[in-house]
Amino acid sequence: MGHTLKNFLAVLLVLILTIVTVSVLSLATEAKAEPAAEYVKAVQAQVHKEEVTVLSAAAPEVAVTNWGESACAFLALLSIPTVGMLIYLGAKRKGRLPKAAAARRYSPRSDMAFRPTR
Repeated sequence: MGHTLKNFLAVLLVLILTIVTVSVLSLATEAKAEPAAEYVKAVQAQVHKEEVTVLSAAAPEVAVTNWGESACAFLALLSIPTVGMLIYLGAKRKGRLPKAAAARRYSPRSDMAFRPTR
């Protein structure tokens, strides 16, 4: 297997593990929030009997996003440096970088000036 392919597979593995870990943690925190909401409702029902004034603020609505949308957005963000790297590698292979251009302009005749004379 080529070195580039191994690097690509390593990045892909890390990406998949990251997505799986984030989705599992997201599901775990969602599951823990539901019993807490039921407990709060039960406590509020008991307190409601005593006619206690409760101060409350309106909670902002949270936009629920699909994990697939989040994964696509993450991949879109990863595509930006990937495109830059591909452009760089293409320029490097075609010899358009400054160091490669200097090596292409080498003329053996210019070295003849330093040839020792007899």
